[in-house]
Amino acid sequence: MRCCWVCGFLFSWRRARRLLIFVAAAGSDTNAGTSSGAAWQTISKVNGFTFSAGDSILFNRGDIWYGTALVAPSSGSSGSPITFGAYGSGANPIIKGATNLNTSGYTLAPNTLTTIFQRPSLGTSATDSATINFRQGIPVGEISNAASEITISVTASPTLALNITGTGIGPAGTLPNASSITRITWGGGNNGTTVAAGTTVTSDPIFYNLDNTVPQLVTLYSTSRNVAYYSGNGESLYELFGGAINRRALRLAGTRFRAAM
Repeated sequence: MRCCWVCGFLFSWRRARRLLIFVAAAGSDTNAGTSSGAAWQTISKVNGFTFSAGDSILFNRGDIWYGTALVAPSSGSSGSPITFGAYGSGANPIIKGATNLNTSGYTLAPNTLTTIFQRPSLGTSATDSATINFRQGIPVGEISNAASEITISVTASPTLALNITGTGIGPAGTLPNASSITRITWGGGNNGTTVAAGTTVTSDPIFYNLDNTVPQLVTLYSTSRNVAYYSGNGESLYELFGGAINRRALRLAGTRFRAAM
């Protein structure tokens, strides 16, 4: 009787499994992290884990992480990198190492105004109601601060209203001219306004690069020269009666600059 033994060898192998990790702000670091329903929560958890080549870490779209920078804790290999990506819908996830500023105890400061050019009233006025263009040259030494946003205030005579038809400001070239003019508006974008007798009106705030190292020219057109006069200290005031409006100069005027800070 012959016996035949057959020897069998069982070979087994296991393919390396690539890990897919999910991270969400609403997750938990005690979760397995291997599904969107069991996502990790923090960047620190990701930074402290050892990954292998080919693994992927996905962050939930729409979530934001502050306070901890993402640092790749492991290295992949050529052709099999460790991949960081996103899952879900919405905006891309945001990861910022910086922390939010603690605003506890802080309040938002209101806009403030600083007067950077002003003259006291002389107590005199002109009230002949003539059509006129005022041009006031202001030297460098009279402008205390530079500014990027300004307003202009104009005062009418004590007895008659002042009708302004155009105002502007610009860096003074050769007085009474300016190298360029920026329009000043009143009452929410109007070219002109009426200043009641004995009152002061302030223009709309305008963006203007007021350089206090450059002389300035303020120009104002009025159909009634009913103005209060202020004392001068080196300024030059020009008056043109009954002249046609110079459109290039149709932009500004006043006795006081205020800068929004």
